[in-house]
Amino acid sequence: MSAEVTAGWIGGLFGFGGAIVGAASAIWASWFQRKHERKQAQEGRKAAQHDAAYDNAVKAVLKIKPVPTQVAGCA
Repeated sequence: MSAEVTAGWIGGLFGFGGAIVGAASAIWASWFQRKHERKQAQEGRKAAQHDAAYDNAVKAVLKIKPVPTQVAGCA
């Protein structure tokens, strides 16, 4: 093989290798982003459940009527 053909093959192999690395990086970045989004969504659902539980607890406490400490007519 001549030097020109060899240089072409070397350039082609490096180009192909770069494409493989680029594709692998894109796949990894996509996977990482989806994992991060799933984690954020789960944290959001937990926060919403926490807020709902807190609101329900406050409403339940507010529904409780105070017990009278003195009986009417007795001083």
